[in-house]
Amino acid sequence: MIAAAALLVDYTLDVSVSIATGVQSLTSAVPDVAGARVLINLGVLVFLMLANLRGIRAAGTVLRTRAPVHPGHARDRGIRRL
Repeated sequence: MIAAAALLVDYTLDVSVSIATGVQSLTSAVPDVAGARVLINLGVLVFLMLANLRGIRAAGTVLRTRAPVHPGHARDRGIRRL
């Protein structure tokens, strides 16, 4: 039970720090939304909570994004098709 509680606390802190860091980056890039920092944090938290409540497969589908690959990087790595 102690290990399970420790994992739960670790996951909660990890998610909260990640969200806070992302929102801090967003508000530094777009200063007009700095006043809504708490609401943005809560909105992202609710989104992640709902995605996780749908299950691991559905959460993976919702949270999966494709990172853009620079053509020069793909060529250097030997990737022929993107």
